[in-house]
Amino acid sequence: MLKFILANKVLKLPIKFHLSLHSSDPLVRAKLMPAAAGIDESIQLIEEYSRETNNPVEVHYSLMDKVNDFEDDVLRLVYLLGGKNISVKILYHSEKEFSDLKKSGRVALFRKLLEERGVETEFYDPPGRDIGSSCGQFLMTYYKEHNQKR
Repeated sequence: MLKFILANKVLKLPIKFHLSLHSSDPLVRAKLMPAAAGIDESIQLIEEYSRETNNPVEVHYSLMDKVNDFEDDVLRLVYLLGGKNISVKILYHSEKEFSDLKKSGRVALFRKLLEERGVETEFYDPPGRDIGSSCGQFLMTYYKEHNQKR
């Protein structure tokens, strides 16, 4: 798909590409985002997009307590992104009453460890987190409520 768009020169707009990664571990990511493409394939595509368009790219990483906030996660991210022009935007996880996933308290440490290893980071507290609308979580509420009525 990307090659088709690039061949037709549609991507000459200054658009920043955001990839929702949320885990550098393929097994954890598959549980969090079962319909998402593979990690390596996704990183290759955003690298190609950046190279072909000269537009910026970034990875969104919602930190979840004891799920994706360990030092091993940092090391995998460094391996995936090190030396590439891809920054990491770290977000607080939007907690939901029907989920055991909690936001991590390790944001500062996680950022520090990434930046010490040469990966540019930014912290972002998304608007709408108070109503569960960040990172697709708003849809999860809708689906849960809709399926419970049946």
